[in-house]
Amino acid sequence: MISVISANYNNADKLKQTIDSVLDQTYQDIELIIIDDGSSDVSLSFLKSIDDPRFKLVINSENIGLTASLIKGVDLASGEFIARIDIGDFWRSDKLELQLNFLSKNPDYILCGSQVLYYMNDKSELSDSWFSVEDVDIRKKFLSHEGIFEHSSILFRKGLNYRPFFRYSQDLDLYVRAAMNGKLYCLDTPLVYSEINEEGITMNKKYLQRQYQSIAYRNYLSLSVNNFDILNGNSNILEIRDTFVDQFLNKLSIPFFKIYVKSRTNKGSFIIWSSALFISLIIYPPYMMDYLYKLYGKIRS
Repeated sequence: MISVISANYNNADKLKQTIDSVLDQTYQDIELIIIDDGSSDVSLSFLKSIDDPRFKLVINSENIGLTASLIKGVDLASGEFIARIDIGDFWRSDKLELQLNFLSKNPDYILCGSQVLYYMNDKSELSDSWFSVEDVDIRKKFLSHEGIFEHSSILFRKGLNYRPFFRYSQDLDLYVRAAMNGKLYCLDTPLVYSEINEEGITMNKKYLQRQYQSIAYRNYLSLSVNNFDILNGNSNILEIRDTFVDQFLNKLSIPFFKIYVKSRTNKGSFIIWSSALFISLIIYPPYMMDYLYKLYGKIRS
């Protein structure tokens, strides 16, 4: 069985498409667990109307956040394999079947992703992903601080879970620990349609997300070289900076970063998206340092 987990918070208008894409999979031995995290819209009314024995609804009495909700979902999962899907995303009908076939034939692999087609929340033109496929190339991405997988693309063997420390980038931390326990693979075909939400958490809290990402990437090096999980120590590396200055500069940089994302997604002018990216990096220097580290990592790898 495959357990599919998802967390919902006030996404009533996006639930049907996401849920239908899961329940209509060609591989039918699944359960879909949705944790509603204190929604105040009409989400619960829709979720309670779903009549399918494979669907399980968990209602949080208060908003506990994405990471805690995902942890709860994995804890409740009955399947031997676990997939995650974000509300607003949807799958090609054979996604789970293709990934399960791969993992079943390759027992040394612990996690399988896929390529993705991105779309903006205004339903504008699609853009495809460029994730590395083979395990050796995926591991190089950890060193260069680049994207590994999309949240909604992964299927992994039961035994892994998200961790409470990672309020953001909980997915990256999971990939790091998966890489310490087996091989990773990405099917080189788009099996997921993923929404880029300009008003989402990733945009508005990007300065926090970057810091959690940095910790996860550094933990990969620590585990690879020293077999030591930095979350088990009391290092200053775990301090998250969230000052008024960070919030203010992030707010100034976000409009330019949105222009960059939208232009890249819609395959717009190089001059437009590169200029917007450069301005956002200049406004908030920590982004510039992170970008330079990516370039350094690419050279090293």
